[in-house]
Amino acid sequence: MKHKQRVDWHAGLNTGHRAIDLQHYELFSKTNELIAMHEAGQSTQALDDLLPSLKTYALFHFSEEETMLARVAGGTESERQHVLQHREFAHDIEVWNQRRSSKTDTEIAEDLGHYLEIWLISHIAVADQELAHLVLAHETHDTPARQSAAWHQHRESFDVNRT
Repeated sequence: MKHKQRVDWHAGLNTGHRAIDLQHYELFSKTNELIAMHEAGQSTQALDDLLPSLKTYALFHFSEEETMLARVAGGTESERQHVLQHREFAHDIEVWNQRRSSKTDTEIAEDLGHYLEIWLISHIAVADQELAHLVLAHETHDTPARQSAAWHQHRESFDVNRT
């Protein structure tokens, strides 16, 4: 099955935190570049050039988010789960790179593009939206209960808009 050429950003992915949104957009851009190169028949070059760059940028981005998490949710289950998702992503990227010895670069680039699309959208739509709400609650000194209700309301609107 051929992957679509573009991973689309949409307003439901905005967290309201400018720096994080710009970093997310850059991750989408790198993913789209990998997909475009693959579809242009340059899978090997895409993996050689973009996979290390994508991993490096993702690790930078994760460290930014984790610094925020430590400040607003340090020691909580929310922080632990969010960081775990980041570690699993970094591990998965290593696994994709290791698969190059047993699969063709065309197969890997195809599958990797699909994986990145699903992971980025689902992580941003859930974990990063929760982070944004925690940051907002921290910055506005809002009660956790009110922020939790606001986050769940946002989450429900995302589910409705996605279908």
